[in-house]
Amino acid sequence: MSKSNLRTVPTITLRNGADVIADLESKHRAAEGGLATAKAALQAATAKYEAALGEGRDAAIAARQVRTDAEVDLDIARRAVETLARQVADAHEALRLAEIEHKRSEAERLRSVFEETARRGLGVMSVEGRAIIRAWAEAELAIQAARQAQGAGGPHIPSAEEFRSVPRGHRKEIRRTRVTRWLRPGTREPYPDAIEQMIVRKGDRGWLRNTSMTGGGQEITERGEFDRITYARPTSPIYMPLLIESLCVPALVGGQVPGWMPTEALDPRTILARLADLEHAPAPKEPEQETVDVFVHPVGAEPAEASD
Repeated sequence: MSKSNLRTVPTITLRNGADVIADLESKHRAAEGGLATAKAALQAATAKYEAALGEGRDAAIAARQVRTDAEVDLDIARRAVETLARQVADAHEALRLAEIEHKRSEAERLRSVFEETARRGLGVMSVEGRAIIRAWAEAELAIQAARQAQGAGGPHIPSAEEFRSVPRGHRKEIRRTRVTRWLRPGTREPYPDAIEQMIVRKGDRGWLRNTSMTGGGQEITERGEFDRITYARPTSPIYMPLLIESLCVPALVGGQVPGWMPTEALDPRTILARLADLEHAPAPKEPEQETVDVFVHPVGAEPAEASD
């Protein structure tokens, strides 16, 4: 692409390149239409000139002038088509160069980001990583020694990594309603649901029949207000790979659980895909029927006070 041709092309950027090229191509198609019209006009003028040769000198000169004008118009139309064709080609080339420059700039920018991130984080990461691995290894050796010393019949000694598979956070509160319950005599504690349903109300008092064959029952006089709180039951511990493996590039195990990726798969595209999977994995579907635990607390008790 010559410098002279580049001067005829509007400034091309990634933002306007497609629009500029579309405009030039539209003008080029219009110029080709004008060229076809000019060719047809020249053919008609030539035919008239041939006919005028038999009509005398003045008629022939006039017809020849018309043909000359048509030839000039054809040359102008042809030049316009050629110029616009060059401009279209130059615009495509300019856009290609702009795309190359953009990719080079983006590569340099991201290389600089990586360099800065690596310089800032690699030292800390290596120190912290070694500290984590050392603490893990020392803990596991101590646990193995303790297990071996106590034998198979002793109490369970959890592994150093057991905390990683235990669900974290507060229990999910689903519902909270204010209820009035009969109180156990001499206490401020409510009866359990099963017994509450057996109490027969008589005026402002309650009567709890004995379940034995002897009959009789117990009069209940006091009632109290409580918060009846329904919690989602804690989920089972999820599988977590060994810490030594998780320190490698994260992958997916079973679709959602973060795991590790073998070193032979350490390709930039694969790594970004794995990270995207982990970041944008859909949330687990809620069960159609909730599994819940229900607790009755004194009014104002916080969910964290729930006990199994």
